Amino acid sequence: MKVRGKWKKTLALLVSLAMLLGMMPDLTLTAVKAAAEENAAESTQTVTFEGIDGTSGCGYGEGYESLFDGKYTESDGTKWCCDFSDSAYVIIEASVPVWIGGYTFVTGNDNARESGRNPKTWKLYGCEAYRFEDEDNSWTEIASVTGDTTMQDKNYTSYPFSVDGNETKYQYYKFEFTANQGADVMQLSEILFDYNVCDHEWVNGETQAATCTKDGFQKKSCKNCKREITTIIPAAHRWGAIGQTKEATCTEGELQEEKCLACEETRWVSKSGGAPALGHDWEETGTEAHTCTENGKIIRTCTRCHAVDEKDDPDDPATGHDFGTDGKCTQCDAAKSDYLTPTTPKGEGTKESPYEIKTAEGRKQAEREKWSTV
Repeated sequence: MKVRGKWKKTLALLVSLAMLLGMMPDLTLTAVKAAAEENAAESTQTVTFEGIDGTSGCGYGEGYESLFDGKYTESDGTKWCCDFSDSAYVIIEASVPVWIGGYTFVTGNDNARESGRNPKTWKLYGCEAYRFEDEDNSWTEIASVTGDTTMQDKNYTSYPFSVDGNETKYQYYKFEFTANQGADVMQLSEILFDYNVCDHEWVNGETQAATCTKDGFQKKSCKNCKREITTIIPAAHRWGAIGQTKEATCTEGELQEEKCLACEETRWVSKSGGAPALGHDWEETGTEAHTCTENGKIIRTCTRCHAVDEKDDPDDPATGHDFGTDGKCTQCDAAKSDYLTPTTPKGEGTKESPYEIKTAEGRKQAEREKWSTV
């Protein structure tokens, strides 16, 4: 069948419209897919980290800047090595705000030889905007480790640590170290972050309530990037005051008994607004005489709780030893440490039989004469 004139143009228009309508679902799907891929790429894009402030290094090339230079192998390694007495810190800037799910510490080049240089106790903070001149930056603690025992004295070894429960992106992070493993310096070769730039939309997942003695948890997952986090809910009793109280004593203030509303465990605590500890009411009840080496004592007894105490009597000091000619103290019979016991010489002390006294030189001469006849 032939189509002529305006009907031909109308038919062409209708065909084009039908084709366009038929393609729209595919076009919409393609657009959505592209947006999802873009979002996924954004959540895993490469981010650079730079040390911008911190405790100075011990020597050239050992500053905190080395923590983020990507060099942490035997053939190509650097490190941050700083003097350590009670604290050290490093502040890090990310190229864009990131969410931190964990981090890895890499040990230095000579930990196996120079032991005790690993961190032991530290905290990790996040901050949205950092100002060098302002010490009162709004740092938020997001992780901490106390008394770490996982890091060993091994060279260029990686130790990962998790960050649990953090839901916020920050551009600035700070590690604050308050203890190391005992050396007078602390060192790390590299700090690596497990990061994500997704604008998380968290959805609550599995939850387990805490009990009086066992921690609980709250799990969440991001509906955009599927990342999961777990927040620990600390175990805790639900204390409530009950009627009994204890009066203040010499050493403790007034006490209030409490009972846990969940498990009925009880405890005694200081009563809010209660009387403070009374302190002892001492009364002298005796004395103890001095010796050669110790002062005399005044014996005291508390009139309330009958506790016994003693203190030096300023009027009865130690007298010291009184050594006799035999090298013994006349008061306590202690022996004098440098006393030499006298020996009776041979002979009768007469002209015919004089005393025989040997000096050190005389003994040496006798030895020479003895061996000269052999």
